[in-house]
Amino acid sequence: MKYEEMEKLLKPAAKKYSESKKIAKKPETQFTAGAMWLWNLLKEAHDVNFYEEQLRQDVIDRLDKVEPWQESLITELAEKKVRLDELFAEIESEGYLLTKFDKNMNSYKESNPLLVHTKELERTIGMWREHLGLSFKVNPNRMKESPKAGVDEDDPMKQYYNQHK
Repeated sequence: MKYEEMEKLLKPAAKKYSESKKIAKKPETQFTAGAMWLWNLLKEAHDVNFYEEQLRQDVIDRLDKVEPWQESLITELAEKKVRLDELFAEIESEGYLLTKFDKNMNSYKESNPLLVHTKELERTIGMWREHLGLSFKVNPNRMKESPKAGVDEDDPMKQYYNQHK
């Protein structure tokens, strides 16, 4: 959340709080109420930390724990989700259809070019979720198995190669 956005939200909230009949008398209570308001506001903002928490919980629900190698994937995926939210906010402000003019000053409607970027980001986010094991395509057992585990000793191909060395 940007400073200007916070400032815009803070002024009406302060006015609403001062007009309410339940104004706290103690400074500690006032501070706690303000901190809780800010906490709820930031939770609704869907920043990187919010998405990281959400993705970690999804991975824990699916695989029972978060492996160290998944932490960087979680952070990068959270950043991509924030970027997608920003793109959608920009599209909402500009509109899905833009009015353009040709060389003869005839107006025509054109789809917002940012929509192409959102489609690409959605595809990328789906791929990253799959890498984290949060997709129906991924078998959780394969995610839990160690890639360092070798082939079985009773594998016929391994026996064949060992005999013909």
